[in-house]
Amino acid sequence: MMNSKRIGGKQGFDRIAINGHCLDEVQTRLDSEGSQRWLSYVSAPVERHRVNEDTDGITITLPALTALQLFHDGVLSTDPQKSADLSISARPRGA
Repeated sequence: MMNSKRIGGKQGFDRIAINGHCLDEVQTRLDSEGSQRWLSYVSAPVERHRVNEDTDGITITLPALTALQLFHDGVLSTDPQKSADLSISARPRGA
């Protein structure tokens, strides 16, 4: 088993930003179809985003809806050659 270390922030939760966008501020629009129309926005609190560091690098675990929204908004690219800037608890972690 590989040694991994949780990168700690306040109360054990890290505020993670990718390319300057804090993950707990990413909002996904949900709207209904049919006779009763409604519109709402969903976001995941900081507790739903996890960061672990081991010898292979940093692994971020986040809700799929947040990841999809980051791609939709152009924050993350599908180009594997393009890097992303990562910040954890307001400390830059590189690209």
